[in-house]
Amino acid sequence: MNYQLNLNQWSGMFAVPNCAMEYIREASGNTIKVLLAILHSPSQKPTPEEIASTLSLSLEEVKDGIRYWIEKEVLTAVTPEQQPIVKISKPSATSISSKELAEQRMNNEKVRSLFETTEQIYGRPLNTTERKTLLYIYQSTLLPVDVILMIIEYCIRIDRQSIQYIMRVCQDWADQEINTHEKVEEQIRIQLEKDKGQKLICSCFGIRRKLSKKEERYVEKWLNQYQFNINMIRLAYERCVDSISELSFPYINEILTRWHKNKITTPEEATTYDSKVKSQKQEDSSSPSYDLDELAKRGMFIPE
Repeated sequence: MNYQLNLNQWSGMFAVPNCAMEYIREASGNTIKVLLAILHSPSQKPTPEEIASTLSLSLEEVKDGIRYWIEKEVLTAVTPEQQPIVKISKPSATSISSKELAEQRMNNEKVRSLFETTEQIYGRPLNTTERKTLLYIYQSTLLPVDVILMIIEYCIRIDRQSIQYIMRVCQDWADQEINTHEKVEEQIRIQLEKDKGQKLICSCFGIRRKLSKKEERYVEKWLNQYQFNINMIRLAYERCVDSISELSFPYINEILTRWHKNKITTPEEATTYDSKVKSQKQEDSSSPSYDLDELAKRGMFIPE
């Protein structure tokens, strides 16, 4: 069939990048439509909702198209501040129908890989609820499959293998733009170090419960900001119990803060410093004393 361009009908033109043409043959029709809608937009930053409305496609089909072109490096994933594309989430994983679940499992190679690899990690078949939740995570967070699998392995490593917990971690990290292999690897390293430090403190203090958020902030300050080792923290704990006969995070924090300000880093230095301070207070008995230990014994703590 012969044909020619009807230039009389052209009211304008828009460019299609050469790199996109390399994937036209393998891309689906809907995927190509999504790219053309983005390129045709005056700002070239239409939201998934706008694209779905223009093309009469579902949001999930649009997201799949965007994800495809990001993976092919035709589009670039950017932060919300740089790109006003809004991630649209379904109300819940339960809104995914059994039909959609079956279709995705059969037709989407990445979803199928996500299910199969997760089953290998768990060492058992996934139930329907777990599959729906994994599909919901994949669709709503736009995290790559390898990133989701890394998070699953991390959660199991810390003995939190509930699919609901895994979903919360995926959503939280996606919101923080922790969405690449390298970023997730670094976040896992940070979290494992944090968990290790908290376990050390709990063991040292004889605590058999989860620390409160405020207590976690104290621990993070002692270990990361002050850079105290467990021996110094244990010594501060012993001083606390000797003085007020109970565990008090604010009291221990006052001790460690005092040592930190005076550049004390070893138990020997702490003993020498405290003895010196005690001697000075005894010599200056004529002045009012605001000894921290005495205030603590009376139950008087100055809030931070």
